Amino acid sequence: MNRDGVLHILVNNAGGVRGQVHHHIEEVRDEDFDAIIQTNLHGAFYGIRAVAPIMKRKGYGRIINISSGARLWHSLTGIQSYTSAKAGQIGLTRQMVFELGPYGITVNNVAPGFVISNPSTEKQWEAMGAEGQAHLVQSIPLRRLGKSEDIAGMVAFFASEDGAYVTGQVISVDGGLTLSCIKFGHYRGGSVVNDAIVVVGAGAIGGAVAAYLVRQGLSIVLVDANLAYVQAINERGLTIHAYNEEFTVKLKADTPDSFNGFLNRVFLATKALHTGQAMDWITPRLSPSGYVVSMQNGLNERLIADRVGPGL
Repeated sequence: MNRDGVLHILVNNAGGVRGQVHHHIEEVRDEDFDAIIQTNLHGAFYGIRAVAPIMKRKGYGRIINISSGARLWHSLTGIQSYTSAKAGQIGLTRQMVFELGPYGITVNNVAPGFVISNPSTEKQWEAMGAEGQAHLVQSIPLRRLGKSEDIAGMVAFFASEDGAYVTGQVISVDGGLTLSCIKFGHYRGGSVVNDAIVVVGAGAIGGAVAAYLVRQGLSIVLVDANLAYVQAINERGLTIHAYNEEFTVKLKADTPDSFNGFLNRVFLATKALHTGQAMDWITPRLSPSGYVVSMQNGLNERLIADRVGPGL
């Protein structure tokens, strides 16, 4: 706002996760979900509502909303309300383009990648661990994290006369991360399973499937509740006794409690009576683009489909 009381530019930069961490959806409290929606979505709405009359009278204005890469896929934090709020902010931006455009007001959105700019992002970065940090940086085509100056430069463009004929745009300032085919879940201070096939259940069928997939050169993680069996696989490998051959493969095995990361491709090989328990573990960890392949049928097939969607 200049000294004459005329407001030309609004940058809706208030946001963040309010110090929250990921909880499974059934554990999220109403007040925690609402708090992040209030900050990230309602905050942008309040700001635009306040400045719109001033900018309309002047016949000029620049509104820049700060969103996130979470608006396209899922948040590195795993926080459901944050992703929802940022996606909603994009919708607000687009709607305001048509409402405010006739008054000479542009409305655009900047979607930053991961930038360490405050205590919350510092904690997120530390929680990834060395392996998670390296994985994130390697997934960015420019091979570095963003800086505050990177975001400020795009905001300055939208606010300048150079951006006078640009409105309704959502620009990702993320070093190319949006174009990366690598999907992220939330980090839990351990290793991140990228596109590995996770075989749940290390019985005769699960073990055989995992072993033959390893022999095909695929990345496999075997998950089983039997700790002694998991330890033996990690120490000595997985040995398969087939009718015409015997062989041993090396692969990573975890218990459900020790597994870290998210699930993208799952082969469910538990006994039928354990299907519900297995799906209780799988469902909250399954990425938005993930899928489950199962040898179950009948009622168990319906149970799986009800959890993750039909046709799987």
